[in-house]
Formats: sequence, C-alpha cells, structure tokens
Amino acid sequence: MIKKIFLRLILFIILIPWGTSISQVFAEKDIELADIKYNRAILLMDSSPSLAMNELNTAKELNPKDPKIVVAIGQIYFRQNNYQEAIKAFEKAIKLNKNYVVAYSNLGYTYMSLREWDKAIQNFRIILKYPNLTSPHYVYNAVGWVYYEKNEFRKSIEELKKAIELKKNYAIAYYNLGLSLMGLEDFDQAINEFKNAIKYQPDLVQPHNQLALIYLKKNMKQKARKKFQKVMELAPESLLAEEAKNYLAIIDG
Repeated sequence: MIKKIFLRLILFIILIPWGTSISQVFAEKDIELADIKYNRAILLMDSSPSLAMNELNTAKELNPKDPKIVVAIGQIYFRQNNYQEAIKAFEKAIKLNKNYVVAYSNLGYTYMSLREWDKAIQNFRIILKYPNLTSPHYVYNAVGWVYYEKNEFRKSIEELKKAIELKKNYAIAYYNLGLSLMGLEDFDQAINEFKNAIKYQPDLVQPHNQLALIYLKKNMKQKARKKFQKVMELAPESLLAEEAKNYLAIIDG
C-alpha cells in the first residue's frame, strides 16, 4: 500500500511539469499561427477585406490578447466607413495594452473622419506623451491639421512649426502651414511655405495649385498660368487639372 502511494506521488510530480510543458507548446503554436493569419490578413486588406476580416477573427480566437490583431480589425471597419465599430476595436486594443500607441493614432484619425476634433486632438496628445516616439512630426502635423479644420489657424501654425522643426524636409507640413497662413490672409508668407513644400516634394500637386490661385488673386497672370499648367502636367486626370484648365481659359480669354 505504501509503495502504491509512493508510486502515485512520483507519477503526480512527474506529470505536473509535463502537463505545463504541453500547454505552453500549444499556446506557442496558437500564437505562431495567429501571427501567420495576421500577416496574411494585412496582405489581403486592400484586395479582399472580407477575407482579411476572416483571417483576423481566426487570429483573435487563437491569440485574443494581441492588440495588433484588434487594431487591424478596426482598420478594416475604418476603411468601410464603419467608424463606430472601428472605435470599439481601437479602444479594445488599448484595454489590452494601454501603451499601444498605434491604437491611439488610429482613434485620432477616426475621430477626424467623424469631425470630432477635440477627441482627435486628445488621442494625438496621448501619443506625444510617450518617450522614444520615433516619428512625432507626423503627430504634430495631424494636430495642426485638426486645428486648421477648427479654423484655429494660430494654433495650427504653432503645431505645424513643431513638425517642421523635427523634420526639415516635411513637405506636407509646409503645405498645411501655407493653408493655415492663408486662413489668416497672410498670403505672402503662405507663398513661401508652398514653395518650401515644392522644394522638398516637387511632384506634390496641391501646393502648385495653391500658388496658382494666390497668383491669380494677386493678378500675377503669367505666374498663375505656369502653375496651372504644372498642375495639369502632374495630375492630368484629376479634378484639380479640370479646374486648372478652366482657370487657364479665363486667363487666356
């Protein structure tokens, strides 16, 4: 009897670590498979969002604690203009990992799409609090754009200048800065910023178009003509090109 008890005790002691090892192996396999499903979904997100969503839902079942999977689900909802479901997904990702900066970024852009400007700024500001942020200039540009949409042009300029200080060749920030200066009717300085945008990204069509409009407003027809022609050259199939063609007809009429 004593020998049987002793034998059972040995078996019990042996089985405990063995059982733990088996569960760990299965857990690791699930995580690995979830990552495969996630990566496949990212590849499918543009071409087949429904298949991508299926892959992500399977990945979430395999690894429900991975915030990147939940964020990707939110991104599909966002692309479908289902903003409320996107917000739920991004907020769930934050609950899984309160330091998951990508979720705050996606929330910010979702609230921008909903024109809920203050909530957008709130989420972008959270990102800026994190140390070792690799690309803060993108965030400052986003905040600057939100203030522009709110017609708070001075605040917009302040944020956009921070973005440019961090990345001197950030063409989009120069362009947005030019727009905010136009909001203050500081057209001469706006011209300089649109020129800076073109300097760092010559094929960016919008600053060419804005320069053309300012030159036309200032009755500088030759400069306006050249810029409208540049718009048509850079984006011949665009709405801006159609508008440029109409303006050229007015100038040459």
